[in-house]
This record gives sequence, structure tokens and C-alpha cells, in this order.
Amino acid sequence: MPPRTAARSKNSLRKLGAEAGMEAATRFVGKVALVTGASGGLGRACALRLAREGARVAVHYHASCDAARETLSLIEQGGGTGELIAADNRDRAAVHRAVGFVLDRLGRIDVLINSAGRHQLARSLEQEQQDWDDLIGRNLSGTFFFAQAAAKHMIAVGGGQIVNVASKMAISTAPSNAAYCSAKAGIVALTQVLAAEWARYGIRVNCVAPGVLATVASQQMIDELDGGDLLQRCLVARTPIGRLGDVEEIAAAIAFVASGEADFLTGSTLTIDGGWTSYGDYTGWGMMRSLLANRSHT
Repeated sequence: MPPRTAARSKNSLRKLGAEAGMEAATRFVGKVALVTGASGGLGRACALRLAREGARVAVHYHASCDAARETLSLIEQGGGTGELIAADNRDRAAVHRAVGFVLDRLGRIDVLINSAGRHQLARSLEQEQQDWDDLIGRNLSGTFFFAQAAAKHMIAVGGGQIVNVASKMAISTAPSNAAYCSAKAGIVALTQVLAAEWARYGIRVNCVAPGVLATVASQQMIDELDGGDLLQRCLVARTPIGRLGDVEEIAAAIAFVASGEADFLTGSTLTIDGGWTSYGDYTGWGMMRSLLANRSHT
């Protein structure tokens, strides 16, 4: 099966926004969702999905204002409503101010989707502190700061749903990813801690760990490392399902977790990776072996 491209994923997102009013579920009608990192990729897909199901959406971004405006425009094209919210998620004070802005503009926060993050390769012997701090800040610290700020409001109104986005790399690591893997593994542990602490307040905290997705960011990484299509073919062959993931299918799972339909679910991590972590043997040799095996069956 051929891989799904980032361009196809982007077109699907546009279609999702344009058709938001058609046969939509209503699990989030009357609710407000704050989605971090919603200017593109998985964050945008989550924002569109929740808006489609009736939520008013706070579209968070850090620096990509134009892209965030496009997300909001897609929401509005589908008949939804929302607000833009800017904040550096590495800055606790800025995050708490941003959450206060959402409360002032939209009145409440029922759902928080912590999707903001950053990926960058670095060999461990050469990792600079600035890059380490930046990756830990954008992925792990920012997740905690937004959860902390939102939870204070959720406690006051009797509860809410928090879904943190980690990665399969929290479980199945890779070389030259010390900071990223550490941060994503930290999100899994953080989810468990917050779930245990906040369950008494009616707050459910869960985590979703996606595999390799067909996004612009992942395509850029593939291009930087490879320059051809070998790495992408290896990634596809390495994934038992035989393709990269779409952000829309991850967003659908996140929407289910955030809906509260499974109210007994808290502190859990849902891995959605096309079978990657079930396969094991992460190494480059394992990926190449998968590619060769795939060729032998075509």
C-alpha cells in the first residue's frame, strides 16, 4: 500500500473543516476545548474534529500566527466558533495568562488537548544545553504548565478532560533523540501522576502516543535525513499496517478519549502506531530488513 503523503493529509484537513456541519457527532456541544499547538498537524486536526462535534475551540499557537488563523478559518467555514490564543508554552506565567484569556473569552474549559511540541535530532555526545532545554520545555514542561492552569479551573467547575500527546518514541526509542524521547516518556509518567492526583476532582487525564504520521514536519525530517524516498519506504515497510498514519485518525481517537464516554479511563496511554511497537527491533537494520521482506512479497 503506498504511503499517504503530507499533501494528502492537508487536503483531508481542509475537507474536514469544510464538511464540519455534515453528519457530525454532538459529544462536545456546549463545551469549550483548548487545543495547544493547533496551528498545524495533529493539533489542527484535533481542533477541527472537536469543532465538528460542537465544541467552541481555543486555537493555541506560539509563533505561527498565520497558520493558526487558517485553523480558525477552517473551523468557521464548518460553522464552528473559536478564539486564537498565543503563548510560549515553555513559560509558566505566559501559559497561565493564556488560560485566563480563554476563560475570559469563552467562559470555561471543559477539554484540554496538549498537542504542542517540537522534534529535533541531536547526537547525545553533541547535545547542547540550549537545545536540550528547548525540547524538554516545549514538549514536557509546556504540557504540565497547560494542564496545571486548566485543572485549577476544572476543579472549580467539577471536572474536565485532559489528553496529552506523547509519541511511540516514549516506548520505542531511537538514536539521536535523547531529549525528545525523554520528554515524551516524561509525558506518559506525568499523565499517570496527574490522573492519580486529580481523579478526586472529576478530572480525567489520559495520553495518546501516535506513531509516524504523514505530516509536513515528518516529511521535512525525512527529506533532511534522506533526500530521496528510501527512508520513507523503510518507515512504511517497518509499520505492520503498511502505511504512515493520518492525523485525522489520531484526532478521532483523541476525541473519543476526551469525550468522557469511557469515564473509568484515566492515567492510560493509548498507543496508535500501526503496530510499530508490537513489531519491536527498532534499529536501522530492522527497518531495512522490513523493506527487503516487503519487497520479497510484492
